[in-house]
Amino acid sequence: MQLSLAMIQIAIATVVEYRLDPRLPYACLVLPVYPLAYWTINALASITAQTRGLARGPRDRRVVWDLPRDTT
Repeated sequence: MQLSLAMIQIAIATVVEYRLDPRLPYACLVLPVYPLAYWTINALASITAQTRGLARGPRDRRVVWDLPRDTT
């Protein structure tokens, strides 16, 4: 579904920008690769992080977020 939505967005952008750059449709042939690469990199990053976490086990100390808060 998301890949088809990306294709629709690319088609509309190509129609709008065609007057400025007539060679744009050729460049747009490569654009669907971007979401695929993005999702692949995110999946690999999360799998790597989960695998490391499962292999190492729980930490000795808990992670604490100490953020300064503005109480105005």
